[in-house]
Amino acid sequence: MPKLLYQEDPKMWEDSLTMSLSQAARLLGISPNNALNAAKKGQIPYIRIGRLYRVPKARLMRMINGDDNMKQVTE
Repeated sequence: MPKLLYQEDPKMWEDSLTMSLSQAARLLGISPNNALNAAKKGQIPYIRIGRLYRVPKARLMRMINGDDNMKQVTE
């Protein structure tokens, strides 16, 4: 089984502008399912690439620090 790219070269992952929703969940101390639900509600910033949810690191850090004016989506 091939290694994940960030395991082969940790610097490459550090330089990435996004993280997976699972990585964001670990950072936030919540389950991946809760992270997905929060993303769908607009509580976690994300972009979709096909079926993948990617979380912009800078925007997530601003949100955590209270510097981001994310509006909650209520659908």
